[in-house]
Amino acid sequence: MTITQDIDTRQADELPPIADDAELRALVYETGRKQLILNEAAAVMQSAIEQAKKAYSDATAETTQEVTQAMARIERYAAAHRDRLFPKKNGKPTKTHKILDHELQYRTSTQVQAPENAAQIIKAIILQSEVEIMNLGECEASTKIAAGIALLERLIRQPEPELNKDAVKALEDAELRDLLAAHGIRAETLETFKLAFRFKPEGAAA
Repeated sequence: MTITQDIDTRQADELPPIADDAELRALVYETGRKQLILNEAAAVMQSAIEQAKKAYSDATAETTQEVTQAMARIERYAAAHRDRLFPKKNGKPTKTHKILDHELQYRTSTQVQAPENAAQIIKAIILQSEVEIMNLGECEASTKIAAGIALLERLIRQPEPELNKDAVKALEDAELRDLLAAHGIRAETLETFKLAFRFKPEGAAA
C-alpha cells in the first residue's frame, strides 16, 4: 500500500540539516512509524464518523420521511394556489409567501449542462465556421458567421481552454444556443420550491 502524505513544510521552524544517508534512513524510518500512528487514528475517526452517520440515519428515518411527505404536500398546495399565495407585483409574481414565522419560496437558478470536452467542441465549431467564411468570401452570410465566431470565442476561457459557464448563461443568440444544445451544451433555468424555516432564538419574545 502506498500512501502519499502532503505536508506544507513551509510552516516548519528552522531545523538542522540531515548529516548523512544514515541519518536520512533513520529519520525516514521514524517518520514512517509515526505516520502509521496517524493513519490508524484517521481510520478510527472515519469508522466513528460512519457509525455516527448510520446511527443518525436510523434514528431519524421516520421523521425524515414524514418531513419529506409534508414538504411534498406543501409544495403541491403552493402550486395549486400560486396566484393567490404569490401574487404579481409590478407585473412579476412574488417569490416569497410568509406563513407563521417562516417562508414559502420559489427560487430560480441557471445551470449549465455540458460535456467535459465542451471547450474542444466549441473550438471545432469555430474552426468549421472559419472554413465556411473562406468558402463564402466577403458577403452578408460570412459577416454573420464572423459575428457568431466572436460570440463563441467568449465561451472559452484562456490560457487553458475551458468552458466559460457565465458566458454560456449570458448568450442571447438563439441560433447559437440551438447549435450548442445540439452538442450537449445548454443553459437551463430551473425553479425550485422550498420552505425556509425562520426559527427564533430560544427564549426570544413571541
